[in-house]
Amino acid sequence: MPLASEVRRPSGLPPRGIILSGLVLYAPLWHPDLSLSPFKTKDPFQHSGTVTSAVWTPQGRTFDGLWDEIVLPAAAGVMSGAGTLAFWFKYDSSVGAVDDRILLAKRTAAAGTNYQISISVAAPGNRGVSLYTGGAQQNSLYFPTVGQWEYLSFRRTSATSIIFAANCVDKFTFTLDWGAGTGATLAIGNMTNLGDYPVKGTFGDVLGSNLTLTSTEDQRIYLATKWRYGL
Repeated sequence: MPLASEVRRPSGLPPRGIILSGLVLYAPLWHPDLSLSPFKTKDPFQHSGTVTSAVWTPQGRTFDGLWDEIVLPAAAGVMSGAGTLAFWFKYDSSVGAVDDRILLAKRTAAAGTNYQISISVAAPGNRGVSLYTGGAQQNSLYFPTVGQWEYLSFRRTSATSIIFAANCVDKFTFTLDWGAGTGATLAIGNMTNLGDYPVKGTFGDVLGSNLTLTSTEDQRIYLATKWRYGL
């Protein structure tokens, strides 16, 4: 585990526990440099992000469950092929029992080719964190704890295996892929291009790697960043 002095890097650069060689997205939404809109991410690609309504705080961007959204037009590649997506999120379920509250979405112009990670609570019952891809959906039945920061990660090990973990504990393996569609945009917290599917909660660090991280590597990120969320 990195020393405290190593992980508390005030510059907003990725913590030392993050594998820099594979990093293609790092959006520390708590950082003052990302408090305005548009902003630039802190990875080597410096993706441009545009914010709609999500309020900046020193712990991250707060989404009110109405129209809030962050759009990164050039970052959709992190949700394509081999790789890992991870983010810190504090869930507020008070929006109500509706389908597909978007966490991350790779959105395209056609409804059937959107790919999304969401919290789904629609009939016929609670579904939890879900993956929707090309018209099919799978549900983990795992819900983040309301009002508590959690580190959620998704590690794609093959075209039929995306491992979902919460706080580095594996919860479910999706057998769908998140697709390789072109002309896509990465969205956080909503997907307004094809309706309105807002989540209510706060996002902190959002990370993407073009490597499929091992569980040990994933844990290094968790340990290097959890202090920021009081853990």
